[in-house]
Amino acid sequence: MGIFRKKPKEEIIAVIDLGSASVGGMLIKKSVSSEPEIITSTRVPINFLMDVDFQAFWRCTINSLTMAMNQLLKDYPKGPDKILCVLSHLWGMSQTRIIKIKKEQPFEVDKNFLDKIIDNEIKIFKMQNQNKVSDSKGQQELVEYKIMRTSLNGYEIKDPFNKTAKRFSVYIHIGLVENSIKEILENNILKNFGDVPIIFHSLPLIVFTFFKNIIDTDESFIFINIGGETSDISLVRRSVLEETISFPRGKNFLIRRVASKFKTFINDAFSIVNSYKEGHAASSVSEKLTPIIEDAKNEWRGFLEKALKEISQESPLPKKIFVVSNKGAVYEFIECLKDESLAKFTILAKPFEIEIVSPDALKNYFKFKRSFDSDNDVFLMIESLFADKFLD
Repeated sequence: MGIFRKKPKEEIIAVIDLGSASVGGMLIKKSVSSEPEIITSTRVPINFLMDVDFQAFWRCTINSLTMAMNQLLKDYPKGPDKILCVLSHLWGMSQTRIIKIKKEQPFEVDKNFLDKIIDNEIKIFKMQNQNKVSDSKGQQELVEYKIMRTSLNGYEIKDPFNKTAKRFSVYIHIGLVENSIKEILENNILKNFGDVPIIFHSLPLIVFTFFKNIIDTDESFIFINIGGETSDISLVRRSVLEETISFPRGKNFLIRRVASKFKTFINDAFSIVNSYKEGHAASSVSEKLTPIIEDAKNEWRGFLEKALKEISQESPLPKKIFVVSNKGAVYEFIECLKDESLAKFTILAKPFEIEIVSPDALKNYFKFKRSFDSDNDVFLMIESLFADKFLD
Protein backbone atom coordinates (compact mmCIF):
# COMPACT_ATOMS: atom_id res chain seq x y z
CA MET A 1 0.00 0.00 0.00
CA GLY A 2 1.33 3.46 -0.87
CA ILE A 3 2.03 6.15 1.70
CA PHE A 4 -0.76 8.33 0.31
CA ARG A 5 -4.40 7.43 0.83
CA LYS A 6 -6.94 8.21 -1.81
CA LYS A 7 -9.29 10.97 -0.71
CA PRO A 8 -12.81 9.64 -0.04
CA LYS A 9 -14.94 10.19 -3.11
CA GLU A 10 -17.86 12.57 -2.81
CA GLU A 11 -20.95 11.31 -4.54
CA ILE A 12 -23.99 13.18 -5.84
CA ILE A 13 -27.23 11.27 -5.27
CA ALA A 14 -30.61 12.19 -6.74
CA VAL A 15 -33.60 11.20 -4.65
CA ILE A 16 -36.88 10.94 -6.56
CA ASP A 17 -40.05 10.70 -4.46
CA LEU A 18 -43.00 9.35 -6.42
CA GLY A 19 -46.00 10.24 -4.28
CA SER A 20 -49.75 10.14 -4.80
CA ALA A 21 -50.14 13.92 -5.14
CA SER A 22 -46.74 15.17 -6.25
CA VAL A 23 -43.26 14.20 -7.40
CA GLY A 24 -40.35 15.39 -5.31
CA GLY A 25 -36.67 15.55 -6.16
CA MET A 26 -33.58 16.29 -4.10
CA LEU A 27 -29.86 16.30 -4.89
CA ILE A 28 -27.47 15.59 -2.04
CA LYS A 29 -23.69 15.45 -1.81
CA LYS A 30 -22.65 12.34 0.10
CA SER A 31 -19.34 12.42 1.95
CA VAL A 32 -17.89 9.94 4.44
CA SER A 33 -16.41 12.79 6.48
CA SER A 34 -19.49 14.97 7.12
CA GLU A 35 -23.24 15.22 7.04
CA PRO A 36 -24.89 15.04 3.62
CA GLU A 37 -25.27 18.40 1.94
CA ILE A 38 -28.56 19.24 0.26
CA ILE A 39 -27.69 20.93 -3.02
CA THR A 40 -31.22 21.63 -4.21
CA SER A 41 -34.74 20.22 -4.10
CA THR A 42 -38.10 20.61 -5.76
CA ARG A 43 -41.63 19.27 -5.50
CA VAL A 44 -44.01 19.35 -8.47
CA PRO A 45 -47.74 18.74 -7.94
CA ILE A 46 -49.40 16.08 -10.06
CA ASN A 47 -52.14 17.62 -12.16
CA PHE A 48 -55.28 17.40 -10.05
CA LEU A 49 -58.06 15.36 -11.65
CA MET A 50 -61.67 15.47 -10.46
CA ASP A 51 -62.13 11.84 -11.54
CA VAL A 52 -59.24 9.55 -10.62
CA ASP A 53 -58.50 7.47 -13.72
CA PHE A 54 -55.25 5.50 -13.34
CA GLN A 55 -53.93 5.88 -16.88
CA ALA A 56 -54.63 9.63 -16.98
CA PHE A 57 -53.15 10.05 -13.50
CA TRP A 58 -50.06 8.05 -14.52
CA ARG A 59 -49.48 10.33 -17.53
CA CYS A 60 -49.78 13.38 -15.27
CA THR A 61 -47.32 11.79 -12.86
CA ILE A 62 -44.71 11.26 -15.58
CA ASN A 63 -45.14 14.89 -16.67
CA SER A 64 -44.49 16.01 -13.08
CA LEU A 65 -41.48 13.69 -12.86
CA THR A 66 -39.98 15.28 -15.99
CA MET A 67 -40.57 18.78 -14.61
CA ALA A 68 -38.95 17.84 -11.29
CA MET A 69 -35.85 16.40 -12.98
CA ASN A 70 -35.54 19.44 -15.25
CA GLN A 71 -35.59 21.70 -12.20
CA LEU A 72 -32.86 19.69 -10.47
CA LEU A 73 -30.69 19.81 -13.59
CA LYS A 74 -31.29 23.54 -13.92
CA ASP A 75 -29.86 24.02 -10.42
CA TYR A 76 -27.09 21.42 -10.87
CA PRO A 77 -26.39 20.70 -14.58
CA LYS A 78 -23.77 17.99 -13.91
CA GLY A 79 -26.47 15.64 -12.66
CA PRO A 80 -26.16 12.77 -10.17
CA ASP A 81 -23.86 9.77 -9.87
CA LYS A 82 -26.64 7.57 -8.50
CA ILE A 83 -30.44 7.70 -8.17
CA LEU A 84 -32.77 6.51 -5.45
CA CYS A 85 -36.38 6.24 -6.67
CA VAL A 86 -38.89 5.93 -3.83
CA LEU A 87 -42.32 4.47 -4.57
CA SER A 88 -45.39 5.30 -2.50
CA HIS A 89 -47.98 2.57 -1.94
CA LEU A 90 -49.92 3.83 -4.97
CA TRP A 91 -47.12 2.76 -7.35
CA GLY A 92 -45.86 -0.41 -5.73
CA MET A 93 -46.82 -3.17 -3.34
CA SER A 94 -44.93 -4.14 -0.20
CA GLN A 95 -45.59 -6.55 2.62
CA THR A 96 -43.81 -8.35 5.44
CA ARG A 97 -44.28 -12.10 5.11
CA ILE A 98 -44.08 -14.25 8.24
CA ILE A 99 -42.98 -17.85 7.64
CA LYS A 100 -43.05 -20.43 10.42
CA ILE A 101 -41.68 -23.97 10.01
CA LYS A 102 -42.08 -26.72 12.58
CA LYS A 103 -40.82 -30.31 12.33
CA GLU A 104 -40.72 -33.33 14.60
CA GLN A 105 -36.99 -33.85 14.08
CA PRO A 106 -34.28 -31.15 14.32
CA PHE A 107 -33.27 -29.68 10.96
CA GLU A 108 -30.36 -27.51 9.90
CA VAL A 109 -30.81 -23.91 8.78
CA ASP A 110 -28.33 -22.85 6.10
CA LYS A 111 -28.20 -20.23 3.34
CA ASN A 112 -29.66 -22.57 0.74
CA PHE A 113 -32.58 -23.40 3.07
CA LEU A 114 -33.33 -19.70 3.64
CA ASP A 115 -32.91 -18.76 -0.04
CA LYS A 116 -35.54 -21.33 -1.02
CA ILE A 117 -37.98 -19.90 1.53
CA ILE A 118 -37.41 -16.35 0.26
CA ASP A 119 -37.77 -17.34 -3.42
CA ASN A 120 -41.00 -19.18 -2.68
CA GLU A 121 -42.50 -16.25 -0.75
CA ILE A 122 -41.59 -13.82 -3.53
CA LYS A 123 -43.37 -16.07 -6.07
CA ILE A 124 -46.47 -16.31 -3.86
CA PHE A 125 -46.54 -12.55 -3.27
CA LYS A 126 -46.23 -11.86 -7.00
CA MET A 127 -49.16 -14.17 -7.75
CA GLN A 128 -51.32 -12.61 -5.04
CA ASN A 129 -50.70 -9.07 -6.31
CA GLN A 130 -51.03 -9.70 -10.04
CA ASN A 131 -53.04 -6.82 -11.58
CA LYS A 132 -53.42 -5.00 -8.24
CA VAL A 133 -50.88 -2.23 -8.80
CA SER A 134 -52.59 -0.72 -11.84
CA ASP A 135 -55.34 -1.33 -14.36
CA SER A 136 -52.95 -3.07 -16.77
CA LYS A 137 -51.94 -6.72 -16.84
CA GLY A 138 -48.18 -6.45 -16.40
CA GLN A 139 -45.99 -8.79 -14.40
CA GLN A 140 -44.65 -7.81 -10.97
CA GLU A 141 -40.93 -7.31 -10.44
CA LEU A 142 -39.01 -7.50 -7.18
CA VAL A 143 -37.43 -4.20 -6.12
CA GLU A 144 -36.51 -4.99 -2.50
CA TYR A 145 -36.47 -7.63 0.17
CA LYS A 146 -35.16 -7.48 3.69
CA ILE A 147 -34.91 -10.15 6.37
CA MET A 148 -36.20 -8.42 9.48
CA ARG A 149 -36.05 -11.15 12.08
CA THR A 150 -35.18 -14.82 12.42
CA SER A 151 -35.80 -17.09 15.39
CA LEU A 152 -34.91 -20.65 16.34
CA ASN A 153 -37.10 -22.55 18.79
CA GLY A 154 -38.85 -19.30 19.71
CA TYR A 155 -35.67 -17.28 20.40
CA GLU A 156 -34.64 -14.41 18.18
CA ILE A 157 -31.22 -14.92 16.63
CA LYS A 158 -29.29 -12.68 14.25
CA ASP A 159 -27.27 -15.45 12.61
CA PRO A 160 -29.31 -18.65 12.25
CA PHE A 161 -26.99 -20.35 9.75
CA ASN A 162 -25.47 -23.76 10.43
CA LYS A 163 -27.64 -24.27 13.48
CA THR A 164 -30.32 -26.89 14.11
CA ALA A 165 -33.83 -26.43 15.46
CA LYS A 166 -37.29 -27.94 15.48
CA ARG A 167 -38.96 -24.56 14.99
CA PHE A 168 -37.83 -21.78 12.68
CA SER A 169 -39.50 -18.46 11.84
CA VAL A 170 -38.47 -15.57 9.62
CA TYR A 171 -39.96 -12.14 8.85
CA ILE A 172 -39.24 -11.06 5.26
CA HIS A 173 -40.23 -7.68 3.86
CA ILE A 174 -40.87 -7.82 0.10
CA GLY A 175 -41.45 -4.91 -2.31
CA LEU A 176 -42.82 -5.22 -5.85
CA VAL A 177 -43.49 -2.89 -8.74
CA GLU A 178 -45.22 -3.58 -12.03
CA ASN A 179 -42.76 -4.13 -14.88
CA SER A 180 -44.35 -1.52 -17.14
CA ILE A 181 -44.26 1.14 -14.41
CA LYS A 182 -40.62 0.41 -13.59
CA GLU A 183 -39.63 0.44 -17.26
CA ILE A 184 -41.30 3.80 -17.95
CA LEU A 185 -39.72 5.31 -14.84
CA GLU A 186 -36.26 4.01 -15.78
CA ASN A 187 -36.56 5.28 -19.35
CA ASN A 188 -37.63 8.76 -18.26
CA ILE A 189 -35.08 9.05 -15.48
CA LEU A 190 -32.17 7.84 -17.60
CA LYS A 191 -33.23 10.09 -20.48
CA ASN A 192 -32.78 13.11 -18.21
CA PHE A 193 -29.95 12.05 -15.90
CA GLY A 194 -27.92 9.82 -18.19
CA ASP A 195 -26.72 6.26 -17.73
CA VAL A 196 -26.34 6.08 -13.95
CA PRO A 197 -27.47 3.38 -11.49
CA ILE A 198 -31.10 3.52 -10.28
CA ILE A 199 -32.14 1.87 -7.02
CA PHE A 200 -35.85 1.42 -6.26
CA HIS A 201 -37.30 1.17 -2.77
CA SER A 202 -40.74 1.45 -1.19
CA LEU A 203 -41.55 4.41 1.05
CA PRO A 204 -42.67 2.25 4.04
CA LEU A 205 -39.33 0.43 4.20
CA ILE A 206 -37.36 3.67 4.00
CA VAL A 207 -39.43 5.39 6.71
CA PHE A 208 -39.15 2.28 8.90
CA THR A 209 -35.36 2.22 8.43
CA PHE A 210 -35.23 5.91 9.33
CA PHE A 211 -37.08 5.37 12.61
CA LYS A 212 -35.17 2.22 13.53
CA ASN A 213 -31.66 3.44 12.77
CA ILE A 214 -31.70 7.22 13.04
CA ILE A 215 -34.45 8.27 15.48
CA ASP A 216 -34.43 6.95 19.05
CA THR A 217 -37.86 5.31 19.27
CA ASP A 218 -39.57 2.50 21.11
CA GLU A 219 -39.49 -0.88 19.43
CA SER A 220 -43.24 -0.74 18.72
CA PHE A 221 -45.10 2.16 17.10
CA ILE A 222 -47.26 3.19 14.14
CA PHE A 223 -46.36 5.67 11.43
CA ILE A 224 -48.87 7.31 9.10
CA ASN A 225 -48.50 9.11 5.79
CA ILE A 226 -51.56 11.13 4.72
CA GLY A 227 -50.91 11.50 1.00
CA GLY A 228 -52.85 13.14 -1.80
CA GLU A 229 -54.87 10.18 -3.03
CA THR A 230 -54.15 7.60 -0.31
CA SER A 231 -53.31 7.31 3.36
CA ASP A 232 -50.84 4.66 4.54
CA ILE A 233 -50.67 3.14 8.01
CA SER A 234 -47.60 1.08 8.95
CA LEU A 235 -47.29 -1.03 12.09
CA VAL A 236 -43.89 -1.61 13.66
CA ARG A 237 -43.93 -4.20 16.43
CA ARG A 238 -40.85 -5.55 18.23
CA SER A 239 -38.66 -3.60 15.77
CA VAL A 240 -40.22 -5.32 12.74
CA LEU A 241 -42.25 -3.58 10.02
CA GLU A 242 -45.13 -6.03 10.32
CA GLU A 243 -47.75 -4.51 8.04
CA THR A 244 -48.70 -1.53 5.88
CA ILE A 245 -52.30 -0.82 4.95
CA SER A 246 -53.31 1.80 2.40
CA PHE A 247 -56.81 3.20 1.97
CA PRO A 248 -58.09 5.43 -0.86
CA ARG A 249 -58.68 8.63 1.06
CA GLY A 250 -56.05 11.35 1.20
CA LYS A 251 -55.91 15.14 1.24
CA ASN A 252 -57.30 15.50 -2.27
CA PHE A 253 -60.70 13.94 -1.62
CA LEU A 254 -61.54 16.84 0.73
CA ILE A 255 -60.62 19.34 -2.00
CA ARG A 256 -62.78 17.46 -4.51
CA ARG A 257 -65.67 17.53 -2.06
CA VAL A 258 -65.31 21.30 -1.58
CA ALA A 259 -65.02 21.95 -5.33
CA SER A 260 -68.17 19.91 -5.97
CA LYS A 261 -70.26 21.50 -3.20
CA PHE A 262 -69.17 25.05 -4.07
CA LYS A 263 -69.44 24.31 -7.82
CA THR A 264 -66.01 25.78 -8.43
CA PHE A 265 -62.57 24.90 -9.82
CA ILE A 266 -59.92 22.92 -7.95
CA ASN A 267 -57.61 25.91 -7.42
CA ASP A 268 -60.51 27.89 -5.98
CA ALA A 269 -61.33 24.99 -3.66
CA PHE A 270 -57.75 25.04 -2.34
CA SER A 271 -58.05 28.78 -1.70
CA ILE A 272 -61.38 28.34 0.10
CA VAL A 273 -59.96 25.66 2.43
CA ASN A 274 -56.77 27.63 3.13
CA SER A 275 -58.73 30.78 3.95
CA TYR A 276 -60.94 28.78 6.30
CA LYS A 277 -57.94 27.24 8.10
CA GLU A 278 -56.32 30.67 8.48
CA GLY A 279 -59.54 32.17 9.86
CA HIS A 280 -60.02 34.56 6.92
CA ALA A 281 -63.11 33.02 5.32
CA ALA A 282 -66.36 34.96 5.25
CA SER A 283 -68.99 33.74 7.73
CA SER A 284 -71.25 32.53 4.92
CA VAL A 285 -68.39 30.46 3.47
CA SER A 286 -67.49 29.05 6.89
CA GLU A 287 -71.08 28.01 7.56
CA LYS A 288 -71.18 26.11 4.28
CA LEU A 289 -67.68 24.67 4.58
CA THR A 290 -67.79 23.41 8.18
CA PRO A 291 -70.23 20.52 7.55
CA ILE A 292 -68.32 19.54 4.40
CA ILE A 293 -65.10 19.23 6.40
CA GLU A 294 -66.85 17.34 9.19
CA ASP A 295 -68.33 14.88 6.69
CA ALA A 296 -64.87 14.38 5.12
CA LYS A 297 -63.33 13.82 8.56
CA ASN A 298 -65.99 11.25 9.43
CA GLU A 299 -65.42 9.41 6.16
CA TRP A 300 -61.64 9.39 6.65
CA ARG A 301 -62.08 8.26 10.25
CA GLY A 302 -64.21 5.36 9.04
CA PHE A 303 -61.44 4.12 6.74
CA LEU A 304 -58.90 4.69 9.53
CA GLU A 305 -60.91 2.65 12.04
CA LYS A 306 -61.28 -0.21 9.58
CA ALA A 307 -57.51 -0.24 8.97
CA LEU A 308 -56.71 -0.14 12.70
CA LYS A 309 -59.12 -2.98 13.34
CA GLU A 310 -57.39 -5.08 10.69
CA ILE A 311 -53.85 -4.57 11.98
CA SER A 312 -54.87 -5.09 15.62
CA GLN A 313 -56.33 -8.56 15.12
CA GLU A 314 -53.20 -10.34 16.36
CA SER A 315 -52.67 -8.15 19.44
CA PRO A 316 -53.40 -4.60 20.69
CA LEU A 317 -51.59 -1.74 18.98
CA PRO A 318 -48.82 0.42 20.45
CA LYS A 319 -49.92 3.84 21.65
CA LYS A 320 -47.25 5.83 19.81
CA ILE A 321 -48.15 7.22 16.38
CA PHE A 322 -45.76 9.20 14.21
CA VAL A 323 -47.35 11.30 11.46
CA VAL A 324 -44.84 12.13 8.73
CA SER A 325 -45.97 15.44 7.33
CA ASN A 326 -44.85 18.44 5.35
CA LYS A 327 -46.39 21.83 5.94
CA GLY A 328 -49.89 22.19 4.57
CA ALA A 329 -51.05 18.76 5.70
CA VAL A 330 -54.73 18.22 6.44
CA TYR A 331 -54.58 18.59 10.20
CA GLU A 332 -58.31 17.94 10.32
CA PHE A 333 -57.47 14.30 9.57
CA ILE A 334 -54.67 14.26 12.13
CA GLU A 335 -57.24 15.38 14.71
CA CYS A 336 -59.16 12.18 13.99
CA LEU A 337 -56.30 10.19 15.51
CA LYS A 338 -57.06 11.80 18.88
CA ASP A 339 -60.58 10.40 18.91
CA GLU A 340 -60.99 8.53 22.20
CA SER A 341 -63.11 5.87 20.48
CA LEU A 342 -59.91 4.58 18.83
CA ALA A 343 -58.36 3.76 22.20
CA LYS A 344 -60.08 0.37 22.07
CA PHE A 345 -57.36 -0.77 19.62
CA THR A 346 -54.39 0.08 21.86
CA ILE A 347 -52.57 -1.57 24.73
CA LEU A 348 -54.54 -0.96 27.97
CA ALA A 349 -57.13 0.90 25.87
CA LYS A 350 -55.23 4.18 26.19
CA PRO A 351 -55.59 7.01 23.61
CA PHE A 352 -52.92 7.30 20.94
CA GLU A 353 -49.90 9.50 21.62
CA ILE A 354 -49.32 11.48 18.43
CA GLU A 355 -46.07 13.06 17.29
CA ILE A 356 -45.69 14.91 14.01
CA VAL A 357 -42.36 14.41 12.25
CA SER A 358 -41.71 17.72 10.51
CA PRO A 359 -38.70 19.07 8.57
CA ASP A 360 -37.54 20.97 11.68
CA ALA A 361 -36.85 17.64 13.42
CA LEU A 362 -34.33 16.72 10.70
CA LYS A 363 -32.60 20.06 10.21
CA ASN A 364 -29.44 19.15 12.15
CA TYR A 365 -28.78 16.01 10.09
CA PHE A 366 -27.84 18.06 7.00
CA LYS A 367 -25.74 20.84 5.61
CA PHE A 368 -27.54 23.18 3.21
CA LYS A 369 -26.04 24.65 0.06
CA ARG A 370 -28.98 27.02 -0.29
CA SER A 371 -30.94 27.27 2.97
CA PHE A 372 -33.21 25.23 5.20
CA ASP A 373 -36.18 27.36 4.14
CA SER A 374 -35.52 26.39 0.51
CA ASP A 375 -35.00 22.65 1.06
CA ASN A 376 -37.18 21.50 3.97
CA ASP A 377 -39.26 18.68 2.49
CA VAL A 378 -39.59 16.02 5.22
CA PHE A 379 -40.10 13.05 2.89
CA LEU A 380 -37.13 13.95 0.71
CA MET A 381 -35.03 14.55 3.81
CA ILE A 382 -35.89 11.12 5.26
CA GLU A 383 -35.20 9.46 1.90
CA SER A 384 -31.93 11.38 1.53
CA LEU A 385 -30.76 10.20 4.94
CA PHE A 386 -31.50 6.65 3.79
CA ALA A 387 -29.55 7.26 0.57
CA ASP A 388 -26.62 8.74 2.49
CA LYS A 389 -26.35 5.97 5.08
CA PHE A 390 -27.59 2.81 3.40
CA LEU A 391 -26.98 2.96 -0.36
CA ASP A 392 -23.72 1.32 -1.42
